[in-house]
Amino acid sequence: MPSIYSTLLPTQQWEVHRLYEPSEFFEDDELLSFVKVAITKEPSLPNRVGKHWKRISQLYTWASAVADGPEDWRGIHNALVTARVMGQISLDRVPTPTPKKGYVVRVAPVMNPHVDYDKLAWAFMEQARLMREGKGRPEEPESSS
Repeated sequence: MPSIYSTLLPTQQWEVHRLYEPSEFFEDDELLSFVKVAITKEPSLPNRVGKHWKRISQLYTWASAVADGPEDWRGIHNALVTARVMGQISLDRVPTPTPKKGYVVRVAPVMNPHVDYDKLAWAFMEQARLMREGKGRPEEPESSS
C-alpha cells in the first residue's frame, strides 16, 4: 500500500530526508543534532519541510474523514487513490490512454536513501528474464541519422 508520503514530489521527499531522516530511528538527542547540522547547511529547509508536512497533514485529515477514521489505512489509501491524489503529478503531465476501461496504473514514488539491494537484484533478474523471453524491451525506432 503506497504511503501518504508519496503524495509529495520526490524533491520534496528528499528535503524531508535531509531535515529529519525519517527512514532512521534516532534518540531525541541524536535527532536534535542531525536537525541542527541540516539547518546549518540549509537555513530555509525547516520552512520548506514544514509546508510539506502541512500538505500531508491536510491530506491525511481529509482522507481519514472520508474513510472510517484515522486508523483505517486501507480506507485512507482508497480515498487518496479515488481522488487521484496518488500519482497525480504523472497523470496531469502525461495523458495516457487506459488499456482497459476503468483501469489505470499509477506510480507513486517513495524516496529512501537506503537501497534495498534484494529488491534491486530482483528487478534486474526479472528484467533479464523478460529480455530472454523477448518481452523486456519495446522495439526501438530506426534512427534517421
